[in-house]
Amino acid sequence: MLRTSYGCLAVLAVAAAMPAQEWFRVEPDASPAARRFHSMVFDGQRNVIVLFGGADERLGKLFGDTWEFDGVTWKSKTIPGPSPRSRHAACYDSVRGRVLVFGGADTNGKPLNDTWAFDGKTWTAIAGNLPNHPINVVVQDRKNRNLLIVGNDVGVFLSVDAG
Repeated sequence: MLRTSYGCLAVLAVAAAMPAQEWFRVEPDASPAARRFHSMVFDGQRNVIVLFGGADERLGKLFGDTWEFDGVTWKSKTIPGPSPRSRHAACYDSVRGRVLVFGGADTNGKPLNDTWAFDGKTWTAIAGNLPNHPINVVVQDRKNRNLLIVGNDVGVFLSVDAG
C-alpha cells in the first residue's frame, strides 16, 4: 500500500463511472514504497497513472523508479530513466502521448535542469534550457496543445513546441 511519510493513504482512485465526489480506498497487493515529493500524472492515451521519483526523508532516500496504476494494479516499470529525484514537476503531453518530467532536486538538494519524456516503454532525455532552479508547476494549454507553461522560483517559461 502506498503511504505518505505521515502514514496516510496516498493512493485514492476515482473511476469515471462513479458518481461525482465518491472516493474509495485502493489496496492492491503490490505498490510503490512510501514517499513524498513525487509526481503522478494520468496518461490519457494508455489510461494509466504514472508515478515517478520522490523521497522518503526518514530513510534519506530518493527514488528514480517508475510505476503505473491502471485503477486496480500497480506495476513497476524496471527501465532506465531519469536519475533519482524529488520536488520535480510533471505533466501529460497530449500532443505526443507522453509524460514529461522537469527538473527537481538530487540527493544533495542540488537543482536538476533536465527534461525527460516517457512514452510508456522508454524514458528519453530532452535537451532543456530552463534556469537551474526546481520546477514548481508545469501546465499544457488546453487549446494550443503545443504550448507548455513552466513556473519556477525565478519566473515563468514557455515552450511553443510541446517541450
